[in-house]
Amino acid sequence: MILIKLISIVLIEFVHKTEGACSWPAAFSDTMWTDGRKGNLTFTSGGTMIGWNIATFVTSWECFNTDFYDSDSILVFKSTNTFNLFGSVYGAYMCFYITTLTDYSFRYYIYSPINNEDLDKERLWALSSTDPKVSDILGGLCLANQPSYKPSVSEYGVLIKTGFHESAFITCPYHLLADYSFTYTTDDGTLSCSETDVGDVIMCTDVSQMTSSSLACSQYPLYSDSGSSRCIDVVTSGANTFVTLYNGVTGSGTYMTSCLAINSAGTSMSVTSNFCKNAQTPSEVPVDNFGKAVGAVMSLAIQGDPCRE
Repeated sequence: MILIKLISIVLIEFVHKTEGACSWPAAFSDTMWTDGRKGNLTFTSGGTMIGWNIATFVTSWECFNTDFYDSDSILVFKSTNTFNLFGSVYGAYMCFYITTLTDYSFRYYIYSPINNEDLDKERLWALSSTDPKVSDILGGLCLANQPSYKPSVSEYGVLIKTGFHESAFITCPYHLLADYSFTYTTDDGTLSCSETDVGDVIMCTDVSQMTSSSLACSQYPLYSDSGSSRCIDVVTSGANTFVTLYNGVTGSGTYMTSCLAINSAGTSMSVTSNFCKNAQTPSEVPVDNFGKAVGAVMSLAIQGDPCRE
C-alpha cells in the first residue's frame, strides 16, 4: 500500500523492501556523459552515478531497479546516502524514462514529482521508511497512476556520451528548415531591441546546424559562444516543436546546451538555457520550477524559400 503525503515536501512511504542495488544497463556501465541539466555524469561499473547533485543533500546515486528498462524504458536511481530534513531521515529516488536517439545519445524524462525549495525544486521522491517493492515501481514511484505529476512533453533532457558529441548531431526540424530574421524579447518581458535591430537564424547552410547573429540587446541569442549550434534532439507535440541544441564551449552568458520551442508556422520561438522547461511554449518566455523567467522569445519571419527538400 502506498501513502502519498503532499505537505511542504512531496513524500511517499512504502511498506515493503526490495532486493539490493542493481547493475547499470550495458549502454551506461563504466561510461561518462554530458548532460545539459547537470554537466558531466559518470556511471561506474560498480553501479553508482556521480555528478547529479541535489543541493547539499545528494551527491551520488546508485542503480536501484532495471526490471522495467527493456519493457518500459524505465531506469530507477536511488541516492547512495540518506539525509535529514524536517527532523526526519529520507532517501531520494528518481525514475528516468529513456529513449535512444543515436548510438551516442539518449533523451530522458524524469518521471518523479517536483519537490520543494530545500531540494531545489528538483524532480525526485524523498522517501522515508523502506524501499518500494518492485510491484509499486511503475504505478507509484514512476507516476503511472499519477500522471498529473509527470513532466510535460517539453521538459526533457539529452545525454551525450563524452567525446562523441559530433556523433550525436541530427537534422534540425525538417518541416521548419529555413532561414529566418528575428526580433527579441528579453526574459523580463520587455522588448529591448529596437524594431530595426533585426537578427538572423540560418538553418539552410547546414541542416544540422543553426547559426544566429548577435543583437545589441543580446550577444548570444541561442546561448552559443560561437553563434553556431547543432541540433541533437527534436520533439514534436501538436503544433509545437522542441529542439535541443549543442553549443560546445561555454563562456559568460553561454551554455553547453540550450532549448528552443517553435510553432508550426515558424513565426514564434522561445529559447532557454541548458534544457527544455516544463510547459514551455513558443510564444512565452520559459520559466523554471521556481517560476523565474529563464529565457526569451523571438518573433520570426522566414527569409526566402524554405530549404527542406
